[in-house]
Amino acid sequence: GKAPNLFNDVPIGKHRVLISKPGYADRMDDVEIFENKQTKISGSLQRGDKTLVPFTVKGVTFKMVKVEGGTFTMGATKEQGKNAYDEERPAHQVTLSDYYIGQTEVTQELWTAVMGSNPSEFKGDNLPVTDVNWDDCQAFIEKLNRLLSNELGGKRFALPTEAQWEFAARGGNMSQGYKYAGS
Repeated sequence: GKAPNLFNDVPIGKHRVLISKPGYADRMDDVEIFENKQTKISGSLQRGDKTLVPFTVKGVTFKMVKVEGGTFTMGATKEQGKNAYDEERPAHQVTLSDYYIGQTEVTQELWTAVMGSNPSEFKGDNLPVTDVNWDDCQAFIEKLNRLLSNELGGKRFALPTEAQWEFAARGGNMSQGYKYAGS
């Protein structure tokens, strides 16, 4: 719509505001409403697709990155050379739709905010969480989905499939034949 907009009867407390317009990247702002005080949100929207989506859980913010879908060769490609395992053969074509993936691994800070404890041997808020198994990760995702259910609009967090992880790690549609994630 047009700005400025004035909203009355907004409950006192903390709120997440989503500002969107077709053809522009969405913008989310956290605001706190106080009694008898006007709160302003100002800023601008950037043209383009929504490629980075921030979420905040118990004061910890993490970002999901949009990966444009496409077709790629999964498995032991020529770039892997002799570094490929037998179970990665034969290489095969996989087609994926658009999806979002975490900008980084789940940090110890985020894990602690969601789960209440940090199982990692080597501690550091910004380090990836370690010493967890598949069941631990499923419990984390279930709690994360519960904590952020209002912001997800019916969508849910899940572990990426092997194909989703490999496509993103190789650079998605912008891949230059990368051998390793981060090449």
